[in-house]
Amino acid sequence: MARRSPMDDERHLHFTPYLYIRAFPNDGGARALGGGAVFWASPDIDFFPKVNGNPVANTEVTVQATITNGGYLPAVGVTVDFFWFTPAPVFVPTDGNRINKTPVLVTIPAQSSVQVTCPTPWIPTFIGDGHECLVVQCNSFLEGGDGLKFPLHAELDRHVAQRNLMVSDASADGQKLQLRVQNPFDAAVGFSVYLSSRRVRGDFAQLREQDPDMLMRVVANASPGGPHDLIEQELDLTVEDISGVDLGVRVLAMEPLSATQAGTLNPDDYLKLRGGAGTGKGDALGRRLGEFELAPGGNGMLFLEAPQMDVGEDAYRVLHFSQAVQNCVVGGYTIVIEPLR
Repeated sequence: MARRSPMDDERHLHFTPYLYIRAFPNDGGARALGGGAVFWASPDIDFFPKVNGNPVANTEVTVQATITNGGYLPAVGVTVDFFWFTPAPVFVPTDGNRINKTPVLVTIPAQSSVQVTCPTPWIPTFIGDGHECLVVQCNSFLEGGDGLKFPLHAELDRHVAQRNLMVSDASADGQKLQLRVQNPFDAAVGFSVYLSSRRVRGDFAQLREQDPDMLMRVVANASPGGPHDLIEQELDLTVEDISGVDLGVRVLAMEPLSATQAGTLNPDDYLKLRGGAGTGKGDALGRRLGEFELAPGGNGMLFLEAPQMDVGEDAYRVLHFSQAVQNCVVGGYTIVIEPLR
């Protein structure tokens, strides 16, 4: 079923299809995302069955994505593809990462959104206590030069979205997370790993009972300075940036893995596309947990530890881990820690 999207600003009318998959709730599809954007917890990627916001390992899971056409011309013959990846901020694909065997074809009316279901089940596994990531991308020949240009890069191409997200129980002894870090560029690059943290409070009891999945999406995408939309107003949401607090989260080790094929992106060109070298201030991305350099095609396994966290009564803690080059975020992974109840 199609749903109407908000009208475009009259200064930015699109008389062709204008496809995008949201990176955050109030996303209007602007190209490209800024250097400090958190773009990897898309509210438009969903799946079922799930338990406490997480997929069930070794179970057939149905993946869905909501795609928006913000233009004034219907998008006919849109191709949609679904992918899974080992927990990682940045993705270098192989043939085995694609879930659907052939592209899904859909039509998306003008100024509308359509939910698309992957016809092939996904069977997730857990790797290093982390949940595998999902990526969805779409394309339409009617968009011409504004079509899909950077496959699997949600930060560069709004036809792509990621869901790199897991929910953790606060009563657990602690969280050990393995993230595969990769170099998507055609040159050696030095990367940094950052952690930005949020404490999220609100009137959650009713939504937790009626739609816990919606609650997880709201909490994962919550940012200071709101409320940003009607749902956040109804929840009386308050978001505290606690990135400057030492939560005990640390990098245990980074082990090199076998090299893969070098990427095709030039790092200087990439930074220009993202609007320069990020925010210009590393502390705007949170606490820097470590740094490493990867050769073209280089990748490794990053081992992280997050100790048990009591975030207070009915408060969620959100941990955004990001991989950045020159303070420009190239990818990330989010953990939502539930409150002790």
